[in-house]
Amino acid sequence: TSKRAMDGKSVLHIGLQFWVDQVRVSQVRIDNGTINKKELIMMKRNIIILFVAITALVAQPRETWNVGESVYVVSTIDLEPNVDAQYLNQMKRTWGKNMDVFVEEGLVEDYHIFKSVNQYDGDFDLLLMVKYKNLAIFDSNKNNAKRWDDAFDKARKKLSQEQSNQITATFPKMRTILDSKMMREITFIK
Repeated sequence: TSKRAMDGKSVLHIGLQFWVDQVRVSQVRIDNGTINKKELIMMKRNIIILFVAITALVAQPRETWNVGESVYVVSTIDLEPNVDAQYLNQMKRTWGKNMDVFVEEGLVEDYHIFKSVNQYDGDFDLLLMVKYKNLAIFDSNKNNAKRWDDAFDKARKKLSQEQSNQITATFPKMRTILDSKMMREITFIK
């Protein structure tokens, strides 16, 4: 719940309590005959003002979207001219195989590579996206460390560290990583 909604609920509660107290005091004064017509009109006016104020507070605009729990790591890559096929084939053998293992092990929910259809020099050509369930997968604890270590060991059975190093050693000549960000998905409330 947003802070604004919490504040509105608190104000509503306080306002209703004030109104209940006013009604009790007025009822006693009415029963005793110690309230005059002017005070009664003033009390009714105060109650109406209170309800209008509470309605205005509660009716404040709220966010019209939700922020998802999943975390996406989105990276943009600028490729050198004429290396697309070579780079993507090598990414499949390294990054792609690692991602497949991480999905199998439940560390990664999904991953994608997107290629620009209108490439411009200096702009990104590839967008890599990795979806994680939440930020907890990055927590530094023994359980997570073991899960990641086991997954890397499993991936190394498919492609040794030496083979991976030979392939990735050529990457700096073929590409520049422009940016990498952690993001969350926004969904609009209908």
